[in-house]
Amino acid sequence: MNELAGAMLAAATILGRAAVEGDVGARWADRWLDCWADRVTRHNWQQQLHAERCTLMNSRTKLRDRDHRRATWQPMEPMPVSRTFADGIREYVSLYGDTAAGAMALVGALPFGRSLPAFTRQSSWAFLFETPSFFEKMNALLRFAQDVRFDPSEPLSCGLFALAAERRCGLVEMDAQSLDARWLTGRMTGEWRSFMLEMRTGMRQACRAWASTSPRDPETGQGLSGVLERMVESTCGVAVRLADAPHKELNPEPP
Repeated sequence: MNELAGAMLAAATILGRAAVEGDVGARWADRWLDCWADRVTRHNWQQQLHAERCTLMNSRTKLRDRDHRRATWQPMEPMPVSRTFADGIREYVSLYGDTAAGAMALVGALPFGRSLPAFTRQSSWAFLFETPSFFEKMNALLRFAQDVRFDPSEPLSCGLFALAAERRCGLVEMDAQSLDARWLTGRMTGEWRSFMLEMRTGMRQACRAWASTSPRDPETGQGLSGVLERMVESTCGVAVRLADAPHKELNPEPP
């Protein structure tokens, strides 16, 4: 599986750079490659960090089953810095937002989208390459959307992390399978709308600030605001569908 993923990533990198160079030249191809490498690195690093935390949390159960003393694992236990449920959500998505792969997918798709005029494509690419705050908010929104419905089979998730922050305890003290999934999903749902509006506003502000100073298309006279606004709305639309998707039903119907 790792070999297949590596081969697909290599193909996307080679084909993507070639497509950008053939479309708008080597300088833009290099800029795309730098941005693509950055997003892939961030995604992989956060995935590795998350997996390590899950392994540590799973080992907690084994240690207890063997009657090890608490001191055996306490020094290693990670603890949220936040002290409230809402702040715990924000801390979690800041740590693991790139695992949602939203920014990586968007940057990876850029070379193959030709529906916009060349000038508009380059202007929107420049915005993405030079405005990392947009990616941060996009990833945070998509990460939270996937975790709105609490899944007790996941050792570490946004809801569990937020609850640990509120209770002021280490992550290894939390047992996902012992938590009330409906209750925790309800709390996550209660935070979802305000969080989505906050991220939507932040993305819009970044887009409007850029569009207000970016040049207009010399042929059409159109600015970039419409394109960037559609990008924000598309991201929010995907997030809403992810949050509503039945991929984590609490009591799924039998097949």
